[in-house]
Amino acid sequence: MIRTLAALLLTCLATVAHADGKVFHQHNAADVVIPDQAAIIHFADGIETLVIDTRFQSDAQPTEQTAVAPEVDPDATATPYAWVVPLPAVPTEVFPVSHGTFNTLRSIFQPRVRTAPPSIGWFAVALTGVLVVLGVGQRSSAARVLALIGLVVTVIAALLLPALEGARAAGGLPAAAVTIHDQQTIGAYDTVIISAAATDPDAPSDLVAWLDDHGFTVDPGARAAIAAYVADGWCFVASRLRTDASPREAQAPHPLGFRFPVAQPVYPLRLTATHGRSVAVDLYVFAEGSAAAPGFEVRRSGATEYPDEPRQWWSRSTIVVGHEELRPLAAAAPVATQLSGTLTPEAMAQDATLAIGPFMPFRNEVRTPEAARVLTFNVGSVVLLVLTLVIYVLARQIELKPPHFLAACLLPIAISTLFGLAMHSAIPTIKTTTVSRAWTLGRNVDRLNEALAGELARRGGVPDDAAALAGLIETIFADDRALDEWTRTNPFTGRPRIIEASPGNLGLVTQADGVHLVLHDGAGMTWVSEAPLSDIEDGAQSRPPA
Repeated sequence: MIRTLAALLLTCLATVAHADGKVFHQHNAADVVIPDQAAIIHFADGIETLVIDTRFQSDAQPTEQTAVAPEVDPDATATPYAWVVPLPAVPTEVFPVSHGTFNTLRSIFQPRVRTAPPSIGWFAVALTGVLVVLGVGQRSSAARVLALIGLVVTVIAALLLPALEGARAAGGLPAAAVTIHDQQTIGAYDTVIISAAATDPDAPSDLVAWLDDHGFTVDPGARAAIAAYVADGWCFVASRLRTDASPREAQAPHPLGFRFPVAQPVYPLRLTATHGRSVAVDLYVFAEGSAAAPGFEVRRSGATEYPDEPRQWWSRSTIVVGHEELRPLAAAAPVATQLSGTLTPEAMAQDATLAIGPFMPFRNEVRTPEAARVLTFNVGSVVLLVLTLVIYVLARQIELKPPHFLAACLLPIAISTLFGLAMHSAIPTIKTTTVSRAWTLGRNVDRLNEALAGELARRGGVPDDAAALAGLIETIFADDRALDEWTRTNPFTGRPRIIEASPGNLGLVTQADGVHLVLHDGAGMTWVSEAPLSDIEDGAQSRPPA
C-alpha cells in the first residue's frame, strides 16, 4: 500500500511538470468577438465625433441583430444597403472610416488574459488519499481497497469539472415638411441629411413618406421612434450604398463618421429598439475622463499614448493610439474607455447619454477556459483536503470504525464537488488564440517583403495596377501552399494576413523607387519595407523571425 501511495504521489508531481515547458514568443490573445454595433465617440468643447460600424449580411437584408436602423426595400431599383442614423443636430461633417480602425481598437483594448496556473490540486488530492488510507488503518484489506476506490472517485469528480465547460456556456420630390440639408457621396455611400419641422404635426408622416419614396422602407414600429426624434428636433442621415460600389465594398460596407454639436455625448438607440431584438454594442469613448452610460459596463479605461514613431515594444499600461486613421478621431484625448453592453429593446427605449467623469483606470480581467478549470480544480481540491483532515482528526478522537470513516469521507467529496461547480460557473472566461508576441512584429517587415516578393516573381512579377496587386497578395496569403505558416499568418488573429490597416495585416505604399510593403504593428502603426517588392530576386524564401 505504501508503495502504491508513493507511486501516486510521484505521478502527481510529474503532472505538474508540464507547466515548466518552454514556449517561445507566445501569449494568449482573447478571440475577437464582433458586436452588432461598435462606435467611436470623441467629445470635447461641445462637439461630438461619432463613428458607427455595424454588421450587415451579404444578401439584401440587415443582420439578424440589426444595425443602427438600417432599412431595406427589396423592391427598390438601387442597391439594397440603406442606412438611417438619427442625430441630435445637423452634422457639420460626414466622412468614411475603414474597417481597420475598429479592428485596431479591438486589439489595443484587449482584456488582461489569465492563463492556467500550475495544477497544484493534484497534491491536495494525493494527500487526501493518504488521509483516507491512514484513517482506514491496516486492519482491513477490503477497507484499503475501498479507500483507493474513494480516491479514484475523487479524482474522477475533479476531472469531470472541465466537461461542464460546454454546458453554459429612385425617389420623387421631397415632401413639403422635409428639409434636405446636404447631399453628397461619402466613400461607398450616397448620403443625404434630412430633418422635419418639430412644430408641424404632419412632419413625422412627411419624413416617413420621404424615406419610403427613396427606398428606405420604414416598418410601422419605427414610425413612433421617428416621430419622437422629430419632436426632439433631431435630424437623420440617410445613406445608401452606391450602385457602382465594388464587390468588396458591397460585401462589407465601411463605417461612417459624423461630427455635430451637442451638449452631452449621446449614442442613438431608440430607432434600433424598434426591431424587437437584443443588440450587442461596444462604445470606444475618447474624452477628458472616464466614460459611463446606463446599461453599459466598463471593460477598460486607461490613459492614452500618441507615439510619433513605431517602436519595437509598447507599454500595456496605457492605450497606445498609433493608427493613422484613429489618431485624428481620438484628437489627443487623454483618456479612452471601452463600454460594452447587450441591450434589450426595453433598454434601448432611450438613447445612451454618456457621462464623462474623473479618470478611473480599469482593465477587465478574464481567464481562458483551461485557466478556469485549473483554478477550480486547485481550490476544490484544497477544500476537499481540509474537510477530509477535519474528519480524520475527529475520527481518531472518537475511534470511528473504518467503514464509518469511509462513509464520512463522502461528505467532503460532495461538498468540494458542489463548491467547484459553483466556482467554475462564476468565473468569467473567454476563448483565446495562442499567437506570437506580435507587438515586436514591425522588425519583420523586410523578411515578409522578401518572402512575398519572391512569390510574386514566381507568379509573373508585380502588377502595375494597385487593386490587382492587393488582390494578388491576398490570394497568395490565403494559399497555404504558397508561403510558410509564419509568413502567411496574422499573429494577432491566427488567420491569413489581408490588405487592411489593422494589427498584423498589410498595406502598400508607392514611393519613388517602387511599391513597398507596409506592416501594421499592435498599435496599428506602420513599418515600411526598405526595398520595394520589385527589387527582390526570384526564388527568395520566407524565414522565421529572429
